[in-house]
Amino acid sequence: MLSVVCFVEDYVWETRGIQTRPKTELYGEFRLHSLLYRFGIEREHTAELDLDYIADRRWYMNAASKIIGWCGL
Repeated sequence: MLSVVCFVEDYVWETRGIQTRPKTELYGEFRLHSLLYRFGIEREHTAELDLDYIADRRWYMNAASKIIGWCGL
């Protein structure tokens, strides 16, 4: 997961010239989507992940991503 997060961060910087969120938040969002999908929660929304966001529109996704990323779950 961390190698995917690093790739996305580099790709977004090189192609769009914008800074993404910190790696811990990107990892947290990736992990959150994986966990929700595995438990069958909102599978139509958690099946795909768009990591090149500056921030998600949903405050609770940002909060959960930060917590999971900081904890390294």
